[in-house]
Parts: sequence; C-alpha cells; structure tokens
Amino acid sequence: MKLNARNILKLSSIWLAVATSIQLQARTESNIADTDIKTARLVESIVNATPIKRKEPAYPSSAAKKGKEGWVQVSFVIDTDGSVIEPIVIDSVGDVAFERAALKAIKKWKYSPAQKNGEAIQQCDSQLQFDFSLNNNSVSKRFREFYDSALALLKNKELNKLEIVLSEAKWAETANLTELTWFHYLNAEYYLLRGDKNSELKHLYKATHKPKYANYNGRLPEVTTVRNLHRMFILESEQQRYNDALYTFNSLDYLTSDQAKNTKQALAPFAENIEQYIASDKLIVRNANLSESGTWRHRLSRNSFVIQNINGTLDKLDVRCDNKRNTFTVEENNQWVIPKSWGKCQVLVDGSNGASFKLVELNS
Repeated sequence: MKLNARNILKLSSIWLAVATSIQLQARTESNIADTDIKTARLVESIVNATPIKRKEPAYPSSAAKKGKEGWVQVSFVIDTDGSVIEPIVIDSVGDVAFERAALKAIKKWKYSPAQKNGEAIQQCDSQLQFDFSLNNNSVSKRFREFYDSALALLKNKELNKLEIVLSEAKWAETANLTELTWFHYLNAEYYLLRGDKNSELKHLYKATHKPKYANYNGRLPEVTTVRNLHRMFILESEQQRYNDALYTFNSLDYLTSDQAKNTKQALAPFAENIEQYIASDKLIVRNANLSESGTWRHRLSRNSFVIQNINGTLDKLDVRCDNKRNTFTVEENNQWVIPKSWGKCQVLVDGSNGASFKLVELNS
C-alpha cells in the first residue's frame, strides 16, 4: 500500500469512527455512573524473575519427518519456587504437535523467582515464542502452483473460488515457515476483500513477525512487512486495541527502508492521537466473542476496567501483568483497578464457546 493522499484519508477514518463511538458510549457511561461498582486496589513493588534452566522443546518427530515447521507463542506464570505454571498458547502456526511440545518444555523451565521486599512472589505476564524450524527457506513446486493459482484469483477478485482454494491447501501437510507465512498473507488479503476485519487481523498476525521480535527473520519482503504493519495499525486502532496499535507503530523503528520511515512519519499523528485518547476520560470499549478455544485476550491501555453486557457463561478472568497476577470469577459491573506498579497487563477471559461481553477501560 503506497502512502498517498487517498490512503492517509483512509487512515483518518479511524478517528472519525472514534468520534462517532463517543456518542454510542454515552449509554455505557451512564450505566457505569448509575451502577454500584465494587472496587479493589492493591499496591506492590516487584523484582523480576531471572532464568536458571531453560531447555528448548523437542522437535516432534512426526513433523520433522514431513518437513513441517511452525511457531508457538506462550504466556505463562513463574511461581514462587521458580517453576512455570499455567502456560497457555496464545497463538501458533503449523502442526498442533508444536503446541504440545512447547507446553511440555516450558513446564520444566526453572527461574530464580520474582521478589517483593526479599520474599518470593509470582511473576505473571511472561510471554515468548518458540520457533520450530528446519532452516528450509525454499518453497515446494506444489506450494508455488497453489500460490500462483490463489494469487490470480485474488487479483481477479474471484473470491468464491479463492475460498475453496485456500480451504483445500493440501500442500500444508509438509509446510515450512516460509510457505505458512505466505499462506496467511494470502488469507489476510482475501479477508480484506471480504470485509472481514477480525479474520484479516488474525492472519496478519500469523503472517507478520513484528520486527521488534528478536527472532524476526524477514520471510516476507520488507515492503510487504511495512504494508502489513500499516494495515495492522489501522485495524487495531479501529477495534480500540490501542496498546497493540502503539506496539505495531513502534515496530516500524526496527526496519530500515525509506518506506518504513515514511510510513511511521505518516502514522505519527494518529499514534499521538491514540496516546491522547488513552489519557483522556473517554471510554475504551472492546466487544468480545469467545471462540472454540474458550479464551479471549486483551492487552490493557489503562489500569481500570469493567465487564458488561455478558451473554453466555464466563468462567474466570485472569489479569496477568508484568509483576503480578490475579484470577477472578466474573460478575457484571465489577470494576478492576490495577496498581501501576504491576506494569503492563493483559486480561484473559475463559468461558463457553460463543459467549460475548463488553470490556470497558476507564481512566480512574
């Protein structure tokens, strides 16, 4: 995507949408004001955990024999004895065996635990990515034929045919990371044309290793990576995932092309508007729907939030911060106030498939 006036105007629609949402949020603000909200405040000072023993996951033999590659992102808690507890997969690409291998390995890791005033405590929002790679950066003839066919359908906007081609993807039985990256890129382009922004963003995440990651390897050309980050910033902003949007914006610093520099310069006013919005008294609202995995995640931009409009069953709410974690049952209109000393936080909500709710961030 070139940065021309048309595209800049398209970006400005983010803030037009935000302005419109203020009116829609008036009812939510009124509900909060009229509701008896319970508040809990905790304050702590923390020293982070440090690794002692870390062994990489065993490469699943079934995947290795077929040349399969992938990656797994895991969130976990470091307990008071330095052991790893409650690891969960937050995203992955490739064979499900990689997820099992990653979880099995990380449970055996050992840390020097985090401390508060000399006393061992839990450390909670630890997150990392395991890459399962056989260093095969080439693509197979079968994948090339698939890609050329799908790309032609994409250019001609034959979306019904493209949907079938993407769903069949028999080459995936032996897919490496390069092929999987381009596969998810094609899916993101398909959902862009379909107007399905949630699915588009999901595949952009899988296709684009943000350059800030230490293991960023540039499987996509930088011009494509910049375009993807540009699009991710737009979608994250529209969905009021402001913490994620700012992270995406800052990821452009790790690319060196003029395109990356120009893109960041063009997005800078919008990033500044995000920071001003976060600091304001206006509400940040995320509409949530639980998928089959049963876990929904949101990285907080503020330290206070409520859960409203619950439909279905929500089993628990897990607040994982840099330096602290708490798990709660979920009751509508309860307010959570997180001490700033806990650091940056994410919220994980577990519940039944199809359950929905609204998370509203407040500026307490």
